[in-house]
Amino acid sequence: MLAQDIFTRRKLFNSTATKREKFLAGRQGGTLLKQWIVRSTGTSGSQMERTPGCCALITLPNIQDRAELTRSTSTRETSLNGLVIIQRHPHEDDRGFFDNLFDEDLVESLSPGFRVAQVNRSVTRLRGTLRGMHYQASPHADTKIVTCAQGRVFDVVVDIRRGSPTFLRWHGQLLEHGDFKSLVIPAGFAHGFQALVDHSELIYLHGSAYYPDAEAGLNPLDPVLDITWPEPPILVSERDAAHELLADDWNGVVQ
Repeated sequence: MLAQDIFTRRKLFNSTATKREKFLAGRQGGTLLKQWIVRSTGTSGSQMERTPGCCALITLPNIQDRAELTRSTSTRETSLNGLVIIQRHPHEDDRGFFDNLFDEDLVESLSPGFRVAQVNRSVTRLRGTLRGMHYQASPHADTKIVTCAQGRVFDVVVDIRRGSPTFLRWHGQLLEHGDFKSLVIPAGFAHGFQALVDHSELIYLHGSAYYPDAEAGLNPLDPVLDITWPEPPILVSERDAAHELLADDWNGVVQ
C-alpha cells in the first residue's frame, strides 16, 4: 500500500467516520485510524508497517516502548558518597527520540522518600558565567536532580556534610544537551556550575520548595574549595560574590 493511498484513506476517514471514531482516534494516538484503514482496504498491519512514511505519520510509541525505556536507564557512583550520575538511554527512531527524564522507582532506590516539590529552569546567557555554590540549610535541605536541557556546563558539587570523610571535596561533571545524563545531588552538598557555551539551560527537580530564609551558599572562588573552573569567570552575581570565604573553623552543615 503506497503512502499516497494512506493519505487518501485518511481524508476519507475524516469525511465518513463517526464522531465517536474520530474522538477515539484522537485519544488513541492514531491506533483507531490505522485499524479503520486496515478494515476498509484489507491491508494487513504488517504490510502497513513496511509502507515507507505510513506508520510514522499515524502511530505513536505504545506503553510497552515506554516501559522498555525506563528499564534502559543506568547509574554510576562518583567519588563523593551519595552523589550519583544517571545515564538515560532514550528510545530513538526516524522521528527523533523519547527520553524518560524522571523514573520514580529508580530515584527512590537512590534517594528514599524523594518527591518532586518544585521544578526550576535556569538560563545562562553568556559563556564563562559562574553560578553557585548554592544549598538550602536544614530543615529545608533537599535532594535535587540536575539535567542540562540546552548548551554545555561544567557542573560542580561540594560535600559540606559535617563529619563526612569527603568533607569539602568537590566533584566536577560535564553536562551537555544530548548526553542524557542527570546528577542526583543529596542534601548536604553545595551546587554550582560554569556555562561553557552561550545560552545554557539546566532543569532542576527539587525535593523541597524554595525557602528564602534557608538559602545559603559558598563563594565559588573560595581558595579553600580550590575548584578548578575550566575557563576564567567572566560574570558572577553580586549575591554569589558576596558569600564570605570559609573560616578555618567552619565544620559544615548537619543533616
